[in-house]
Amino acid sequence: MLDAVNLLGKRVLIVGDVGSGKTVLTLKIVYGLIDLGFGGSISILDFAPNSMLHCGRRVGGKFTDYSFNPKLVRMYIPVETIPPRILGKFRDEVLMYANMNRGRCGDAIKLFIDDPSDILVINDLSLYYHVGDLGLIVDAMKLCKTFIANAYFDGFIEDKFSTGISINEREVTMNLMKVVDIVINLNVQGVRVM
Repeated sequence: MLDAVNLLGKRVLIVGDVGSGKTVLTLKIVYGLIDLGFGGSISILDFAPNSMLHCGRRVGGKFTDYSFNPKLVRMYIPVETIPPRILGKFRDEVLMYANMNRGRCGDAIKLFIDDPSDILVINDLSLYYHVGDLGLIVDAMKLCKTFIANAYFDGFIEDKFSTGISINEREVTMNLMKVVDIVINLNVQGVRVM
């Protein structure tokens, strides 16, 4: 099992489909770090959209939807995002939502860059790079000692309007996998550390 103490000083990426437990596992790690006394060193950027049901599955969900108390950490920045492939009704609207998310998430990353901490946690990171590349994430990763993020990867959400979001998201996530120390893929049976 994953012990938070073993993740200190590491770059960790948790990937999986919708409903695979990415947010819950990330929260368990955060609580483990808080229990170790690191709450004052944790900055959380929460990019997840508000929780909703899509095709019978729960999509999204901020840490606070799981009764997380932001006062337990140094900084908690919730970002209002919209799941573009789910809520977009036509191609241009999907891309508009994706670009809007990129800007809002980028603003939150800049807040961290301007006031960094030793531990950076990002919930639903792939909302940032539906369009574009890792961008500011690379800069943010350089400023923290421990990086923990989760991202949607290889799931059932389809790109029904052929916007390229799904392809870009997969490619950027795979690039991020190459620069982190630990990848936890929840799409495979059980937890697999790659």
